[in-house]
Amino acid sequence: MTLLPPRFLLIAALALPAALGAQRPFPDAWYNDAGGLTLGVRLRSSASERGERHTLRLGWSTGLLSPQDQTVKTLQASLTLENPFHLRGDDVEQRIDLFRLDGRSGVLASIGQRDRFGAALRWVAVHDDRFVLNPTWEVGGTVEIPVWIERHGTAGAWETRARGTVTGGVEYRRPGDGITTRTRYDMQPWGKLALEATAHRALTGNVTLAVRGAHASLFSADPLLPQRRLYVAGADPYQQLANPFLRADGAPLVRGDMAGHWHEPGGGNLRGLAQTLSTNHLTSVNVEVVATVLRPKTPLLSRVALVGFGDAARLGGERGPGGDGTSLALLLPVRRMLVDAGAGLRLTHRLFGMEFTSRLELPFYVNDSPWAASEPMDRVSAKRWLIGIAPVIR
Repeated sequence: MTLLPPRFLLIAALALPAALGAQRPFPDAWYNDAGGLTLGVRLRSSASERGERHTLRLGWSTGLLSPQDQTVKTLQASLTLENPFHLRGDDVEQRIDLFRLDGRSGVLASIGQRDRFGAALRWVAVHDDRFVLNPTWEVGGTVEIPVWIERHGTAGAWETRARGTVTGGVEYRRPGDGITTRTRYDMQPWGKLALEATAHRALTGNVTLAVRGAHASLFSADPLLPQRRLYVAGADPYQQLANPFLRADGAPLVRGDMAGHWHEPGGGNLRGLAQTLSTNHLTSVNVEVVATVLRPKTPLLSRVALVGFGDAARLGGERGPGGDGTSLALLLPVRRMLVDAGAGLRLTHRLFGMEFTSRLELPFYVNDSPWAASEPMDRVSAKRWLIGIAPVIR
């Protein structure tokens, strides 16, 4: 149950010749230590009137430029089908993802109304741990069904958003050789409850205040696989799967000078803390004050803003990097209450018709410096910095 054969993706792609066969291929490439340089192509159909669009990515890990003597040379493939079915109601969105990428295989099928409600069925498993030797992954997999509801509104001068998600699933691990089969698995049911609320308001014409509060809890008899734990500083491993620059050991944004300096929003969003830090219960608050200082009228830069931020979180009993908290006896204990603060710069850009915001942030203060993202010797350090391109509070 840990493999999604590449030929399955190829057969699925061949079933869509009208959507993908006539499309012009675009070159595709990414890098990690286990596979070296991966070279491939990407085919993406144009969006139809009802939002139907399909994307196929095929690549081959060549082993080139890898520092390892033994590399993994293998096919990489993914197929995404957006709104593949004709359903009543233009606001009903569906999505199917099938992938076999950088040591992970998976399937995701989701349906719902954007910013209102939805449900999904997701299976993700590790089929080659040479891509994921870090403490945020273990060999195993999960099958889960998340159901969510989301609401937007106003409360006085505040614009608000609230989202609640309930997830139920089963995890399995591959502990070793079986008696009558080649391998054996340990399985357990688990559940997750997640709540998130955000609020924005203008303080003056150029100054805004944004607040985010979130809580998540995991429920299981034994500690979960590290890839499904709650991450304190940012996105969890499943949220990073779509980004080839993050998902495997030695990828460009997690290697060398970039290690600990790229921030992918998610989890508790405590920007000053180590991105491997996780727990089983997490309550967090993030506050930002953003002041626009310049509005250049150029295609590449339309806004320059300064930001001051503070983040705080309370962690559950299991806390540390990756797996079971009881295995952390030789590491420094993690405080149950964590805090950081800092300042930064926001730049708004428009490229190829798409607007996005880049972030440079300096989380100069953390209250538990041994677990800081960088500069672990100092609670206060002007050398601690992060960059990112997605908003922390949306």
